[in-house]
Amino acid sequence: MRTLQQFGSGEGSVIVEYAIIAPILFALVFAVVDFSRIFLAKSYATDTLVELSNYYRYEMSPDALKSVSLSHLQAKAQSLSGAKLGGLANMGDVSVSLSTYRNISDLVNGMEGKNTDLFGGAGDLVKYNLHYTVSPLTPFADYLYPSAALLNTVTLVLKNGT
Repeated sequence: MRTLQQFGSGEGSVIVEYAIIAPILFALVFAVVDFSRIFLAKSYATDTLVELSNYYRYEMSPDALKSVSLSHLQAKAQSLSGAKLGGLANMGDVSVSLSTYRNISDLVNGMEGKNTDLFGGAGDLVKYNLHYTVSPLTPFADYLYPSAALLNTVTLVLKNGT
């Protein structure tokens, strides 16, 4: 019967096993970090969009709301997203778009309303889109998304009061 000492101590095999397993382990850890940042940025972007819509729905008078331009909306979105998204998203790439629809079937069919007001009229549906990019920290996401920056869009649809 052979003893363990006859086969050697096995120290060399530990190093080889570590060299095989370590890159896989680090890739998984970095992938978790990158995808966590993407989901956190989406959560913050959704919160930014809700705050933006609440600002225009509740804090501005109806008369002032009629004079709001898309550039004003864009500037407000930039300031809100800068405070929320911070280092998660590229602030130069944050943009907002607004569409109005008469009813839900127009929204589903993509038939945008022809309103002169940016926010539509009473009873209209207003669709807010916030576009932003998130750059991954590690190169591992490049295997799934080769553009080096992940373009994301958050959408919020609200109905104007009557």
